[in-house]
Amino acid sequence: MTTPTVSIPDSEVHSLHSTFVEDDFELWIAKPQPGFVSSSELPAVLYVLDANLCFGTAVEMTRIMHKLYGELPPILVVGIAYPTSDSFRQGMLRNRDFTPSVDNSFADQVDSFLPDQPTANVVPAMGGAERFLRFLREEVQPFVTSQFEVAAENSTIFGSSLGGLFATYTLLKAPDTFDNFIIASPSLWWNQEEIFEMEAEQAAKAEALNSNVFLAVGGLEESPEIPMLAQFKAITNLKKFSDLLFKRNDCSLQMALAILPEETHTSSLPAAMTRGLRSCFRQERLSKAQGVSL
Repeated sequence: MTTPTVSIPDSEVHSLHSTFVEDDFELWIAKPQPGFVSSSELPAVLYVLDANLCFGTAVEMTRIMHKLYGELPPILVVGIAYPTSDSFRQGMLRNRDFTPSVDNSFADQVDSFLPDQPTANVVPAMGGAERFLRFLREEVQPFVTSQFEVAAENSTIFGSSLGGLFATYTLLKAPDTFDNFIIASPSLWWNQEEIFEMEAEQAAKAEALNSNVFLAVGGLEESPEIPMLAQFKAITNLKKFSDLLFKRNDCSLQMALAILPEETHTSSLPAAMTRGLRSCFRQERLSKAQGVSL
């Protein structure tokens, strides 16, 4: 007798080949479910990196936060997934896609931790962020808007760890790609913290970011009790990045920073997601509830 599997209702999988990345992806798409109070709003779109790891969390939380009390608008969740169940291969593919450059010290760490794992079949092994960004802008987003009736505004990206690094890279290189950026525990240490050089270059252009940015990190990510985490200076680097954005005095930039107490690099992910969604959509929800323009 075969035991039935648990699936996510009102969700579907679409295969998509990227000419920019030169690889196959899957889009895991979950439609919003009706709330207890009827709504005629078109759904906003939440793009979730690392869908193989956190798609279910995103779907369940966006649905319950909309259905019960209307904390969020209806949201179409689009997970960018790799068509493999091999966790190691997923890791190698995200190393390729989420990183803006080659970090040789990171490559040495991977080799030392996992010396027997085959890595040569993922080419390039790192530095594919520019191509992945084109994939999102020119292939994923047009596919979504052609297949689903969604709102023209309030598109959001969620990324954590290396996904958070990519979301930060996108904010600095192409901020018009999304309206909202939820960036959790980003790997700002990558390649000797080169993201700060990118920030300085972008700031020198004096161009408005015109974005809503929520930054979050676990309060235990630099705890001496977890030395493997502490070496990456996640809290220190995110505070530094937040300060740099704040000092711009950019009126088009809405920004919040949350240090999540008692959370680690992994346990902070759901809290960062739900708080980030509330933060990004709070003003819109309040303005509609009160009937005023903010």
